[in-house]
Amino acid sequence: MRLVPLTPDYPLTDFDCGDDDLNKFLLNDAKPAQELRIANTFILEAADGRIAAYFCLLNDKISKDEVIGSRWKKIRSSFPRDKQFRSYPSVKIGRFAVSMDFRGN
Repeated sequence: MRLVPLTPDYPLTDFDCGDDDLNKFLLNDAKPAQELRIANTFILEAADGRIAAYFCLLNDKISKDEVIGSRWKKIRSSFPRDKQFRSYPSVKIGRFAVSMDFRGN
């Protein structure tokens, strides 16, 4: 298996993970999202070229306004005092799907 970034000319083949929304995202929305720089998609290819899985990464942030209760103090305390801010950059897994043919492997 090999991990490859999705490119505009990548030939997307049939993919079925058992979830229509995730299937449709890969086949219809992943390339436009990449072109608009919303999310970067990566494909895990099997040796025979089939898509075994895919995932998308996107930029995000962890903000004090979005953290519940005292968890913010715990997050903030892991940073040096002069690096304690109201938000921190992060990378989020936007989508993650494994083909039905490769589940359990």
